[in-house]
Amino acid sequence: MDIMTPEQAAEAAKGLTFEKVWLALMETRVRMEQSHEKLEKTVAELSKNIGGLNNTLGELTESMFSQALCEKFENLGFTFTMTNRRKEFHKDGMIFAEADFFLENGEYVMAVEVKTKLTNEKIDEHTVKAYT
Repeated sequence: MDIMTPEQAAEAAKGLTFEKVWLALMETRVRMEQSHEKLEKTVAELSKNIGGLNNTLGELTESMFSQALCEKFENLGFTFTMTNRRKEFHKDGMIFAEADFFLENGEYVMAVEVKTKLTNEKIDEHTVKAYT
């Protein structure tokens, strides 16, 4: 953007009135508000898409583990004959926990939660749910 010289600015201002300047400012304000609304819609849509991508990543990670999950536990001495995905646990008529996998063998059960990134906070959260 070029900067006007004082002479160019004086020439451009010829014929301007307060009303014309005010009208131009109001038109600019309306355009800026419209641009802001479009930006908000774009950000909301992008946030929704990123959330969907995160869910897809989690499902991909779960699928990778599901193929060998029982085999891995069998190698550790645990044999499970039934596997349920996305098992919900209810208490007082409400869902209070969900496991990505719920393994059973008629005698023992094991809830398995798959995380793409393991944190101490997530471990603490699941430990609290297990004992409530």
